[in-house]
Amino acid sequence: MTPLLPNFKMMQTPILPEMDELWQQTIVWKPSPEQQRQFQRLYEAVLEGNRQLNLTRITEPQEFWEKHLWDSLRGIRDLLQVDSPQRAIDIGTGAGFPGIPIAIAQPTWTVTLLDSTRKKIAFVDRLLEELEIKTATALVGRVEQVGHDPAHRQQYDLALIRAVATANVCAEYALPLLKLG
Repeated sequence: MTPLLPNFKMMQTPILPEMDELWQQTIVWKPSPEQQRQFQRLYEAVLEGNRQLNLTRITEPQEFWEKHLWDSLRGIRDLLQVDSPQRAIDIGTGAGFPGIPIAIAQPTWTVTLLDSTRKKIAFVDRLLEELEIKTATALVGRVEQVGHDPAHRQQYDLALIRAVATANVCAEYALPLLKLG
């Protein structure tokens, strides 16, 4: 495995803003120091991976925090206080958003990161390993097919989907994966 952060200590990557007060005010949560370190490592790895894979146009620290971290977690704001384990699937994860920030924020959750692009899933898989996230897995496939697979059909408490399609198409993608009830 080629590390995403070969010269981690040598990199001149900007530091992500911690934004403790804004986290607390907007989603009534704030990351632990370890979670903040993981967010920083995630940012650095995405910047490094972006050189070869064109993962995101968002590279400035403030914008990355807002559009990748905060935006990923605000959708589950009310679930951040829930202690019970959940099983979630991130449909069209791309570079791992919103699934990886959610796996960092909710370490008791099991998160499946799904994308049809093999290169992106290979990147996400290495990223999960480097960030030592043991509760998330990367899966390459098309959601239309994964929704018919008994290992995934009606197996998830929560489906996460961002910037994939129109709302009605997203619902069609997500519904087969969600548990009944």
